[in-house]
Amino acid sequence: MTGRRERTRGTAEDPGRTPLVGRVEALRLVDKTLDRAGKGAFQLLELVGEPGVGKSRLLAEAVATARGKAMLTLMGRASEFERDAPLAALADALDDHLETLSERQLTRLSDSERRVLGSVFAGILTDVPAEAADRYRLFRAVRNLLELLAESGGLMLVLDDVHWADESSVELLDHLLRHAPRGRIVVAVAYRPGQASPQLSAALALAQPTRRVRLDVVPLTEQEADELLGPDVNRTRRQELYEASGGNPFYLEALSRMGGSVPAQRDTLSAAIPSMTAEVPDTVRAALLMELTSLSEHGQLVAKAAAVVGDEFEPAAVAAAGEIAEADALTALDELVARDVVRPDAARFRFRHPLVRNAAYASAKAGWRMGAHGRAAHFLRGKGAQPQMLAHHVVNSAPFGDLASVGELASAARAVVSRAPATAAHWLGNALRLLPDNDATRPTRCNLLLELANAQLSSGQLREGREAAREALQLLPAEDLARRAIAARLCATMERMLGSREAAKAILLTELRKLPNPLVVEAAPLYLRLAVEYIGTGQAAECARMLSEMGKLDHLDPATAFATAALGVMPAYIAGDIPGALDLLDEVDRLMAQLTIAEITPWMDTTAWLCWAELMVGGTPRP
Repeated sequence: MTGRRERTRGTAEDPGRTPLVGRVEALRLVDKTLDRAGKGAFQLLELVGEPGVGKSRLLAEAVATARGKAMLTLMGRASEFERDAPLAALADALDDHLETLSERQLTRLSDSERRVLGSVFAGILTDVPAEAADRYRLFRAVRNLLELLAESGGLMLVLDDVHWADESSVELLDHLLRHAPRGRIVVAVAYRPGQASPQLSAALALAQPTRRVRLDVVPLTEQEADELLGPDVNRTRRQELYEASGGNPFYLEALSRMGGSVPAQRDTLSAAIPSMTAEVPDTVRAALLMELTSLSEHGQLVAKAAAVVGDEFEPAAVAAAGEIAEADALTALDELVARDVVRPDAARFRFRHPLVRNAAYASAKAGWRMGAHGRAAHFLRGKGAQPQMLAHHVVNSAPFGDLASVGELASAARAVVSRAPATAAHWLGNALRLLPDNDATRPTRCNLLLELANAQLSSGQLREGREAAREALQLLPAEDLARRAIAARLCATMERMLGSREAAKAILLTELRKLPNPLVVEAAPLYLRLAVEYIGTGQAAECARMLSEMGKLDHLDPATAFATAALGVMPAYIAGDIPGALDLLDEVDRLMAQLTIAEITPWMDTTAWLCWAELMVGGTPRP
């Protein structure tokens, strides 16, 4: 939190950061956590509190303390407006530093790890194309990368506002907490408890008590608020500001910037920005709006354009989004820096707080915002940005019927589906929203629906995924046997996961009856899915019968052949055919060695049955 009377003092490592008010116990715990990490014990530092209460300010203090202990400190922030960008906060923290690593350091990573990491981090360059790996390979590679970065003096990785983190970032945190990296590493996260997802809360709760330090950041006391405001504010005014802010440092500062009296809770100004975070009091909304409207006309325009571009932004992108000359944008940014609306960060700028960006974004008219997103997308295309970097802007700007944007969103989804299926589903849903429904676009619609259903299945959106698969089945022509089988398999899988095995079987049997020949190879996914349903209801003989039907099919692809062998072990064991079960296990080993994780993933439930069967058969002596 920044005191008005001390704004010009700063510190050596951060001229904009002033001495902290209060928080003595919190700072003691931060220091204790860093000391534990210094002895080689991985630590999670968790800062929890309402918006504006001072979590980011405490993180800045923790970073300064870590630097004093010669630790490498890397800071990133999740953003409300980029929640569909996979691992965005981590990339924000690491990218610039990764560009400084020597080739000798990078060779400590395997070629496979460099390819995988190169799909997320622009700072990792490799002579071979980046590889969009499955999320677990990526998470292991990130873990190894953090261990490498911590080798010299330790590492403090700071991720702010993780209540806005995308699905893959939460899963990465979960992985790191269950498989703690070795070395002197602290992962510090800050979030709002009211906006934290159940997945985030569950992931953080998994950390071992000896590795987890939770700090509940609370409002200032009245005495601390007086110290923050300084002696230039009279006692009556301090009391008025404290009561209006509730001791929240950010609210206190926002209100103190206003001239005159503090607005009433239902001040009419608050209606101008209804989309701001609901937790923010109306008085603070009004204060933020008054702060922004007190800027020059160019300053207001640049603030709105910057809010569209991102929480962190470059002047050229802001100029493009706002349709102004870059020189004018730089002049306006000087004004925003002088007014502490934004702060410089190397060759980029950041809003001083996400709530300020939120206010700037919400103060822009909806039509203008749409155009600004479109201009930002056009600018990024000219820079050669990948589809996943464009997707957020495309979603917010592309008009109905824009087939190029449909293609961009589909490409972006394919690039991230293995590590962020919920994000992929969001982009695919928007691609379908933009796509006209006519005969010419029917093949594209069917493909998008199948991809959407698969992404929704992977991310647990089962009801939505079932409806997407059903729609695909309705649209696909009868002669398109391969895609109809995929749609039926997806639909049946989600029916079963929603608790209706009979509905799952009915879908598969209906689709089998529609086949012109029950022994065409396209029937394989239907037989295999039925076999899974039968073994799941204890009908081992029916499962074996379905698998025997598959034995009559020619040219099974390697993944389906693997799944067939994997599932066959259990009914063979149940029937007492131990030699047959062991032979199948040998076949599974041979086939699995030829497959990638992505090829195995669609049949993960057969792999689960394989694991159970192998446990049982493993305890049975070979005759």
